[in-house]
Amino acid sequence: MTDAPTPASTTHRVAEVLLALGRGDEWKGVSSLARDLALGKAVVHRILQTLAGSGLVKYDAQRRQYALGPAAHALAAVESRRDRLLWAGSPAIAHLGQLTGETTTLVERVGHERIYIDQVESSQHIRISIRVGDTYPLAHGASGQSILAFLPPDDIDLALSVPVRRYTPTTMVDVAEIRARLALIRERGWATTTSERVAHSASIAAPVLDPSGHPLGSLSVAYLASRFAAVEVPRIAELVMAASRHVERRLAADTAPAGQAPAVASSIVAAESR
Repeated sequence: MTDAPTPASTTHRVAEVLLALGRGDEWKGVSSLARDLALGKAVVHRILQTLAGSGLVKYDAQRRQYALGPAAHALAAVESRRDRLLWAGSPAIAHLGQLTGETTTLVERVGHERIYIDQVESSQHIRISIRVGDTYPLAHGASGQSILAFLPPDDIDLALSVPVRRYTPTTMVDVAEIRARLALIRERGWATTTSERVAHSASIAAPVLDPSGHPLGSLSVAYLASRFAAVEVPRIAELVMAASRHVERRLAADTAPAGQAPAVASSIVAAESR
């Protein structure tokens, strides 16, 4: 008598089937997959049927074979986009952190939310810090609003149709006020907020746009509100926008040589010297 499969072993088998479908020929039959993976045909067939129900696998009735489905390709596209944004953006926020002495972050847009995908923490003893992987609605914070401002009007309407959560007493929750702020962000190209999600913290952010002007994400400088006077904010904003434009140029060039990080100093320092 054989032991019943554990959840861990079942998950491993599912992963093996998916990986096998991604190797070699696009289409594969149950028998060939079972033979290659040393699994029973009934087990492989059951896994394939489950995966087909979620769109991770597709079935061709004439061939009687399976291939990776649209959901699997969509996941791959998301990961590819994130890899490219990380490749182009991580060196930029590292250099931006050196110039400002504050925490810098890189954010990706996912629907009407943003997800932090990288950060470089400040060396200051008291500093702002985020957790990579945290997500927030686009209506909150400079990082989110710098993205939201450049979305199509219908997308903005949908994003603001959900009640805006009040994190602190100074969180902007009035939709009309948020829309007025978004117009200002579009006009000057950057966003800033103070104590709207975390008390005593401030942030300056600029969007990362694709060649058509659609926002892919944003990068920002986060700092204690008491550290910079209001007159210094436009200077920091210039550095943030310069870093963002550099990321956009790297993404538009669509070249990421293996092991080669993009040089960011010249474009950002040019903004610093203005």
